[in-house]
Amino acid sequence: MYDNIKQTHDKKYYYYVQSDSLSREALFIEDLEDKDSLIDYYNKTEKGINPYINFKCYPVPIDTIVFIMNYETKDSLIAKVLFHYKIEYGDENNKVAYVYTKLLHDKKYKCHQDSIVKKEQ
Repeated sequence: MYDNIKQTHDKKYYYYVQSDSLSREALFIEDLEDKDSLIDYYNKTEKGINPYINFKCYPVPIDTIVFIMNYETKDSLIAKVLFHYKIEYGDENNKVAYVYTKLLHDKKYKCHQDSIVKKEQ
């Protein structure tokens, strides 16, 4: 299934870019019942509020490619995706999950060398 979807579905990267241009891992959910909580979490984050996580979620590593299977809500804020998920301590598998679509990007996040400040000179 993974190889077929890789060839036939849109490829994206999933990460959150903060206002100071730093990126961090974005969260995914496994249960579609948590979609409103995920949307609310990122709506508050976008407004500068540090929200509580009151739902079951997991981070997607920044450099992970996700494949869009379909959009789950009429407003297209939640997408069902497939990605290769490597879990700590060596376990890995192909994961079907739900993500917040405003955090999907066409390009991999790139850390620019000139944005790194050296403390020792």
